[in-house]
Amino acid sequence: MTSPKTHTDKLDHLRECFLFQNFPLEHLRKLSFFTRETIVKKGALLFSEGMRADVLFYLIEGEVQVYKVTPEGREATLHIFRPGELIAEAVLFLERVYPANGRAASRARVLTVEGRPLLQLMEENPPLSRLMLASMAMKLQEFTFRFEALSSTTIETRLARYILGPLTGNKPQEGSNFTLRLSKKALAAELGSTPESLSRALRHLIEQKLIGVSGKKITVNSVTGLRAMAETSRG
Repeated sequence: MTSPKTHTDKLDHLRECFLFQNFPLEHLRKLSFFTRETIVKKGALLFSEGMRADVLFYLIEGEVQVYKVTPEGREATLHIFRPGELIAEAVLFLERVYPANGRAASRARVLTVEGRPLLQLMEENPPLSRLMLASMAMKLQEFTFRFEALSSTTIETRLARYILGPLTGNKPQEGSNFTLRLSKKALAAELGSTPESLSRALRHLIEQKLIGVSGKKITVNSVTGLRAMAETSRG
């Protein structure tokens, strides 16, 4: 891992994090002194199962895979974290060890907040705990909506949304493309499906001439068609 960034940059990222979005500026400034930004190479571990959780991770760029290794030696993906998400915050607050492994699925920029100063800040300022609980409640509601979306959409719809996601900030058009950073297994887990179902969904989008696939490169052939697919719900 490499670092660092300026104090102002760290403060800006803390403001972006949902957990601290309601914190007064004076407390964010205090917290920023115990915060650092690091660049994590693809494949590098952020934490291992059994390690003591003593920092809070906020993902700025890239993707982080949290997984467990089965007794047979296979990796089971639990979640793929994307920019704007906190990683394993509950473990820090419970003062426990990590129940799984976390590694960068791509080159990632991560903000790390030291756990002990954060907990001390909350103990010295009880209103911060209430503000944090409010932020967590809003995030829980967001997860509820996400679960409902998973149960009411097809894998093709979720795949179309995923493909459009990286392109939304660049006004996607025919010929737009991006490189898929996740393995098929990890992407299937992220979309709440299986690798077999994901393969069928990819073939369906290719047959509909909505996308083209070459290795890990996905090219958009029809933005209109993908958007229509992304808005489809189960019948």
